[in-house]
Amino acid sequence: MSIAADGSPIGNAAARAPGERPGLIFAVVTIALSLFLWSVAEFQVLVLIPRVAKILDEFRMRVSLTTELVINHAYWILPATIVLSVIVCIFLRSRWVWALVLIALPLCFNVVLLVNTHGPLLDLLDGLAGSVKK
Repeated sequence: MSIAADGSPIGNAAARAPGERPGLIFAVVTIALSLFLWSVAEFQVLVLIPRVAKILDEFRMRVSLTTELVINHAYWILPATIVLSVIVCIFLRSRWVWALVLIALPLCFNVVLLVNTHGPLLDLLDGLAGSVKK
């Protein structure tokens, strides 16, 4: 990479349009993706978890500790996590922090919810189908 006389990389300054602000574009895309991921997590907590809990309770199925924690505590952990992530992003204005807190955190939250709610349902369906685990 070559450096211009003013100390800036040549390719970086020439490739950008005069009115374009890459920091603003990154922030808008990150926030939009974060809102989508948090909305999916909220849907899982408000709609899917009560249904799964009801089904598991009707069949009196034993679940793992993590599934029990997700079913019993996701209602307050999700909003608290959202508020904390917004506070962290307000005070730490780094792209890496924003990417981790606004994208990776809700993505991990969604995966945890999905695994801990659908895993027991799949075990229940296997049991109802009569398949034997070896």
